[in-house]
Amino acid sequence: MRRARRWPLALGATAIGLAALAGGLWRTHGPAPTSRPTTIAVVGGATPAASAPVVVAHAPVAAPAAPPVTTAARKPHVAQALARSDSDTRHVAELMQQQPRDVRGDAIEERVRTAFSGHFAGRVLGEVKVACTITLCEVSGTANGDPEAARAAFRAPAVQQAFAAIGYSGGEEVVAGHDGQTDFVFYVNREA
Repeated sequence: MRRARRWPLALGATAIGLAALAGGLWRTHGPAPTSRPTTIAVVGGATPAASAPVVVAHAPVAAPAAPPVTTAARKPHVAQALARSDSDTRHVAELMQQQPRDVRGDAIEERVRTAFSGHFAGRVLGEVKVACTITLCEVSGTANGDPEAARAAFRAPAVQQAFAAIGYSGGEEVVAGHDGQTDFVFYVNREA
């Protein structure tokens, strides 16, 4: 009798196992197709060795630096005048040293020089030096006469119009007189 009792229990356990298997297949939408080749194979139960992570780093591409603005050729009197100027003018002079040179280079500096010198004919002694950054230009040199005459000439409407025609407006100015002459530093701001 004991054997008879075991038989129905074994059948019941088998039926429960088959029901669980059928339920699992039904939930996964049927048996997995066996015709697909697998791409992962585990041989001998060993796990594949992990490879080191690959990091691709791109070095930043630096734009070519614009040549620095050279204002070191300022005349000694001009440098002295800048040293005695107000804080706004000294700040503008410092910007000249910090900003990159205007990419238009010598071409724009020559245009600024021409606009300036065309209205200072006969007043300027020697060379007018022009250095341009991306936001302003420094115009320096020596003129005949006293400082107020040089300042008034720079502020004249014709000079300001000549600068406006090439995209600049008048800015800070420093004048220093010595021996009947005036050393000047004029700044013009880039507007266009």
